Amino acid sequence: MDSTQKQIRKRRTTCRALFLLFLGLSVTRIQETNSSFSDKAMVGGNIFSMSKVPIHNESGKVVINEVMWMGSFEQEKDEWIELRNMTDRDINIKNWNIEGATNGNGHLEIAGDDEKKNKSDDKDKYIIPKQGYFLITRLSEKKTSVKAQPDLVKKSLSLDDSYKKNGQLVLRDQSGAIIDRTPTPNHLLWPSGWHGFFLHLSMEKNNDAIFGMQENNWHTCAISSGFGKKYWKTGSYNCGTPGKENLEKSDRVLRDCEKGYEEELAQPEKKKENVL
Repeated sequence: MDSTQKQIRKRRTTCRALFLLFLGLSVTRIQETNSSFSDKAMVGGNIFSMSKVPIHNESGKVVINEVMWMGSFEQEKDEWIELRNMTDRDINIKNWNIEGATNGNGHLEIAGDDEKKNKSDDKDKYIIPKQGYFLITRLSEKKTSVKAQPDLVKKSLSLDDSYKKNGQLVLRDQSGAIIDRTPTPNHLLWPSGWHGFFLHLSMEKNNDAIFGMQENNWHTCAISSGFGKKYWKTGSYNCGTPGKENLEKSDRVLRDCEKGYEEELAQPEKKKENVL
């Protein structure tokens, strides 16, 4: 191994150490994803991808916004899915469904709260307010680790740690039309998120993204504030923003470091003192 390669390896180690300090916790790896999609259009201040977009008048108005596919540190079954209303009007999602949200077999119907079996099913319960969120949990409000009150409890919600086995999540309206979906599984790992021995980090959609089928529209929630009591009943090893606005891309430090390595390898003659 020549001196240049040794320097690159040393800087890589330094960069990863900085990222661990940024988290304040011991993280060994956060999954990185890439995508080749680039065709975009600006409509009403929103960025839309023109590649493989479901053709439906409600597409992009309600999105799959965050997924805690690995459960929580406290309970493996503490899984949840958060939807987001991207519009300035209320939207009723009763009788919509999420394909792939029951361990890949069948679909999860957005109706019939398992915590209120003996009570009438109020249709207003399924209205997502403008620019609001809709949290679907597997565990009841008393049992889940999230601080936000669930909008819907579905015990049938079950997600596999293997994304290829679980399959993509597909949000459909009552007519069966596709409204949003996560990327097509090309490997075992989910597009983002992390299931470690201690750390459980959610898969979040970027705040400026609309459609979920592009891998680079997602990131791992790995910023220090995401571990706090604002989102969780107790400070713990869980990181996510259930029922609230997603944090910005929190793995940017690591991404910038990796970009620096690639540039240095591509241009070995470049002066090294400007590279972290």
